Amino acid sequence: MTTPRRAQQLLAAAVGLGILGERLLHGPGLGLNLTLLVMAWLGAWLLLARGAESPAPRWTVVPLVLCAAGFAWRDDPALWMFDWLGIGVGLGLMALPALRRERSLEHAGVGALSLSGGQTALAFAAGALPALADALRADPGQGRRPGREMLAATARGLVLAAPPLLVFGALLMSADARFDRLVSSLIDVHFEALVERAVVVGFVAWTGAGLLWNALRPVGPAMPARMLSTGTLGAVEVAVIAGLLDVLFLGFVAVQGSYLFGGDKLIATQSDLSYAEYARRGFFQLVVVAGLSLPVLLGLARVAATGPGSRLFRPLAGLQIALLFLILGSASHRLLLYVSQFGLTLDRLEAAAVLTWIGATLLWFAATVLRGRAERFLPGGLAAAAIILATLHLVNPAAVVVKVNLGRASAGVPLDVHYLADLGADGMPALVAALPDLPQGDRQLVSQLLCSRKSTEEQPLAWNYGRARAVAALKRLRANGCGIAG
Repeated sequence: MTTPRRAQQLLAAAVGLGILGERLLHGPGLGLNLTLLVMAWLGAWLLLARGAESPAPRWTVVPLVLCAAGFAWRDDPALWMFDWLGIGVGLGLMALPALRRERSLEHAGVGALSLSGGQTALAFAAGALPALADALRADPGQGRRPGREMLAATARGLVLAAPPLLVFGALLMSADARFDRLVSSLIDVHFEALVERAVVVGFVAWTGAGLLWNALRPVGPAMPARMLSTGTLGAVEVAVIAGLLDVLFLGFVAVQGSYLFGGDKLIATQSDLSYAEYARRGFFQLVVVAGLSLPVLLGLARVAATGPGSRLFRPLAGLQIALLFLILGSASHRLLLYVSQFGLTLDRLEAAAVLTWIGATLLWFAATVLRGRAERFLPGGLAAAAIILATLHLVNPAAVVVKVNLGRASAGVPLDVHYLADLGADGMPALVAALPDLPQGDRQLVSQLLCSRKSTEEQPLAWNYGRARAVAALKRLRANGCGIAG
């Protein structure tokens, strides 16, 4: 088991490897860049192995050095495949000493090497999880050093906050052009480049941490046991993670300002902004941000529940929920504006249902988790989802779409006849029933589109209530000569 201090050093080295990897791998092609990245990983291993309980023999680096050099030597995909295999074998050899002692293996035979290879593959997939679990453990062997503990806690908080900050930041930049320009001016990079770089940095750091942990691991729990280990977060880590997310969301809300709920007034004052652009831009991203914030809050509440960080978590999480409701309110406002201008569709109705569930779940989170009743959150969240899903089944979304759009047509708004005719079986009875109230041109076009559908015999084992009602409605329409339904 890696000590907390060593795990923290390992995570810091992994972040450095991720940043270096993004610089080296920026641009097309592999060659010397991959060789240098492997050498940097070996350098980090050598530094961290100093004073370690059971580092692998230094000769185990030879396969990695030789195979990494192959990428800079030859330009042959077949040879590169063998180089990758050699690197994997080298990583397995580095993890073998701890595995031999743990399992009392007397020699490094094929079986032992196979076990080591499986362990290395699991470590690659698990990434930084085992190192994070070790880093969060208390270290009873160390005396209290407030300055060093504060620095280490801050570093842990920054490492843990980085993934959600990158994901939410990229989504919010995509959702709003002004926020994109602001963040881009601060970090001198645009949204697409930010996503690309974040993916490379995250992948190299994540996998590099797992492989470093595996190569440095003394005798102790192997994978996947370490993946299930949990720890607690202190007040500093909670303040860093939740505080940075609050700053991000607050900055987004502040930058948008009137854009959040501008609506008709905003569009009237900006000649280059249409209703479609205002309503569409960022709607999906805002919903995703709100939805992904739930598991982040739950995870943070889980690791902060029993530690001193719980006192800071509640006000910071409460502020984040309030900001998320502003974001959800903006998304709902845009959706309603879009429906008022262009009508209701199944996608828009289902998006409204998702927004409703996210909002209800956030309220339930505040009523349960933030009040120390976390055990009630999951049943309530699932119940809210079940209620909304059952409601959608009861109201028949396709029929609602037909009625809303026909009501708009009666007020003189143009009707998208082709969309309504393509809604499927659930919308057909309502559409056939409303034919007499449609204008002559729309009535004839809808009748022709519906009557042109092929009739299919319903199979007993595949019977469906919606399809049965649609077949009956279509028969009535055809019985009237595909004209006006009587």
